[in-house]
Amino acid sequence: DADGVENSVCFPFKDVCPGRWYTRPVMKLREEGVIDGTSDMFGPHDPALRVELVTATVRAIELGNTPGPVDTAPFDDVNVDDWFAPFVAYAKQIGLIQSCAQEESLFCPGDTVSRAAAAEVIALGLLADSVEAFADGQQPAWLFSDVQNPDDAPYVYALQDAYAAHGYPDGSFGVDKDITRAEMAKLICIAKFGPMECAAFGDPEAPQVFSVTPQIAVSNQSTEFT
Repeated sequence: DADGVENSVCFPFKDVCPGRWYTRPVMKLREEGVIDGTSDMFGPHDPALRVELVTATVRAIELGNTPGPVDTAPFDDVNVDDWFAPFVAYAKQIGLIQSCAQEESLFCPGDTVSRAAAAEVIALGLLADSVEAFADGQQPAWLFSDVQNPDDAPYVYALQDAYAAHGYPDGSFGVDKDITRAEMAKLICIAKFGPMECAAFGDPEAPQVFSVTPQIAVSNQSTEFT
């Protein structure tokens, strides 16, 4: 597959296979309906788009309660009949998002998102109390070398405090890097459900099917579920 796993059929996403650091959060979010399984590829290394980030965060906030249809477009580039319009409108209403930098009236759904900007949306939506504590002066466990903007700090360190954000080996958070879909899944999953549900060291007994071998079996042929 795309991640180099051989002799295994990864399910339900062909590019999310056992042993990857992002497998558990992706599977948990799919189980909870935060991400959907309409495609057999998840694209863990693809950059997350603004519309994907907002939709997943709102779904995590409102588990099982999809925002209803909207009558008024929340932004000029979001039509009322767009599938994501209810999520964008909801996020705008609760102050989770603002317009994109290009134009005040635009959302820019197809734009990529920096890790700092993603941290703001996820932390505001799922860790609001922690964000407020860091804004009021709570000190982080350790400092990321590139979190220099005081406007970014409460969101990044709220995620750190939730054991969701660990940064890179060089001590940076990567504030200006585009967040990937796998990184987005990890941050949302841990912020919502905690590290024991979403991190690699979570409950090993939790029943989840990661692969099926062979993918197509004939009658009476042994089939292995991992």
